[in-house]
Amino acid sequence: MNRSSMSHEARSKNACEPCRRKKTKCPGEQPICSFCRRLNQKCTYAHKVNAGRIRKGRDDSQAQINRLESQVNQLSNTLQALTNQSRLDQDMNSRDSGPGITQSLSAAIPINGQSTSGLPRSRPSPSSCPYPPAEVIFQLIEVYKSKIHFQPFPLFDVALLPSRWSQWPHYLLQSFLAASLTFADSSFHGNMKSCTTDRFVNLARMTAIPLAAEGMASLQVLQSLCLLTICDIAAKNEPRVSMNICIATNLAQSMLRDSKTACQKSPALSEDEIRCYWTIFLLDKTFTRGKRTLYPEIQPMATLPNLAIPKIPPAIADTESSHSNPTSASGVSQHNYSIFPHCLRLLSIWERVIEYSMPMQYDQSEDPWLTSSVYSDIEMEFYKFETTLAQMHRFKNVNFSSRSSEEIFQYKEYWSAWLLLQTTFHTGHALLNHPLIHVLGHDRPETKRNTFKPPSFIQRTIDQALLHSGWTSRLIRIADDIGIQVNDPVICHQVVISATVHWVFSFASDSIIAERAISDLDQCRKFVNNVASYWPRFAEKAIALDQLHLIARQTEGVLGQLGLPPAVSSLLWDLIDPCSKNIDLNIFSTFISSGERVPTEHLAQLHERSRSFNQQQWENQQVMGNSLGPGTLTQYPNLFMDEGLVCSEAITESLDFGFFGGVGSLGGL
Repeated sequence: MNRSSMSHEARSKNACEPCRRKKTKCPGEQPICSFCRRLNQKCTYAHKVNAGRIRKGRDDSQAQINRLESQVNQLSNTLQALTNQSRLDQDMNSRDSGPGITQSLSAAIPINGQSTSGLPRSRPSPSSCPYPPAEVIFQLIEVYKSKIHFQPFPLFDVALLPSRWSQWPHYLLQSFLAASLTFADSSFHGNMKSCTTDRFVNLARMTAIPLAAEGMASLQVLQSLCLLTICDIAAKNEPRVSMNICIATNLAQSMLRDSKTACQKSPALSEDEIRCYWTIFLLDKTFTRGKRTLYPEIQPMATLPNLAIPKIPPAIADTESSHSNPTSASGVSQHNYSIFPHCLRLLSIWERVIEYSMPMQYDQSEDPWLTSSVYSDIEMEFYKFETTLAQMHRFKNVNFSSRSSEEIFQYKEYWSAWLLLQTTFHTGHALLNHPLIHVLGHDRPETKRNTFKPPSFIQRTIDQALLHSGWTSRLIRIADDIGIQVNDPVICHQVVISATVHWVFSFASDSIIAERAISDLDQCRKFVNNVASYWPRFAEKAIALDQLHLIARQTEGVLGQLGLPPAVSSLLWDLIDPCSKNIDLNIFSTFISSGERVPTEHLAQLHERSRSFNQQQWENQQVMGNSLGPGTLTQYPNLFMDEGLVCSEAITESLDFGFFGGVGSLGGL
């Protein structure tokens, strides 16, 4: 029964087409059923089951084709990426003598309807933007010369920039454009300036950072990292600054080791490479925190040859022959010794001063007057530096204040480096002896002090802080009088630190010191405001200095029973910190303008007051015996701080200033 029903179902499903049309029972034989054979007609079968299988097979085939197409597309994308990477590697490994990007690109880039031949195209990117015309790039090169070059970054030989920029890989050119646009006038690109700068920064980072992270060290990658770091410093992007410098220092060390063979005492480096390493060293010493990896006295930085850059002005080089000691302490002639290696060595000491001073905000466990202290060790480093400094670079030999603006501009590289050398030396001493560390810390309760501080030591720190902070102010005042436009962020930070010293001493118990401190504070405030117009990272610090200057002029005293108010002390430390992110400006709305003045006399006076003296004589005599140490500012405040007297050659020639501790003419380096 079941078999017959199954057979019937099979036959019904397999009926031929003629039998279906006639609705007759088809025997189902194949290829010709008996019914069609008797009628002698064509017998055909539709084969429904097979048609369904064919449709299913067609669907499977289409899916397989789609999968194959997807795989082909992925393979094509991979090949394209490898091709792009190969081109980038060629750009990365090429040097200035190698083929430039313009050799492979002859098409012009239209900018606002204009066409400029020979300009490179950026690799395809969703955020890519065209390069500006060649004439605009030449203008940006001039911006780089005036705002970035040797202020303080000696990254490029600017005389060769007009002929070399077209040979750079894309990411280096984008980094250069971003850095130059950062300091260009606001009208340079209209309202699109910041947007254009950000686009070039992002485009350069898309290539340079991955290459650097993969360890693909090359001169162009390091130069790009330096330029991107300058952009991040200006934008106050501290995390990226630290990351960029960390990567650059590691790559630089790797390249220096690779360039040195077993038979070489020092690596054979080009001038461009030495400039790049100097820039990385400078960034590492001035814009990062924590343990550094580059030191000038050890490998590999100690093996860098000294270049004759920047060029020494002939008038200064000629003075070397008249010195009684034409050689350094090591006996090496200094006739052609570049000033910039001196700056790098001094910046290493500056780094130590920063590392020493910042923890003092929370912990003053050291007894700095002991010879075993870090304080004493840093002072010894300063003394060693003075013994190795070429005599031609000293303040008393360069006649800085008598130079014309034309002469300064002609040798701008040298004078920029010289000014950095001077401000670093003096601000380093001022910070090492900062009253926040030594004087105001002395006024804390006994429970927060470790030991009694010797009054003679406190007096010495006061004298040194006043002396050297005053010199920093004097140097920027002379530069302003000559007409030098200083755009150096390192110098600006040092001026901010000197301003904090001036602010504390604007409340000095000695009225002469207080008045001069307010004047110097005002000089520093104006300088920082000017630099902040190009370096936004100093905008908040400029506002804070404006408020502090206002308080200094309107307030009699600031000290309470526990010294400075905690909020004010915290603000001053934020100003000192080179990597401070945000400065709390709200404290000025709650500041109480009352308190005691800052004492500047911690030793008994040498002379008693005589009634036969008039008031002015008494004031001079009163200050004269405040210190035991040599080279003190408070012994001769007018002599140090009066600009006309300080600049008087007759005074310097007629008086013997040998007791000023060997820091140069009237305390100068």
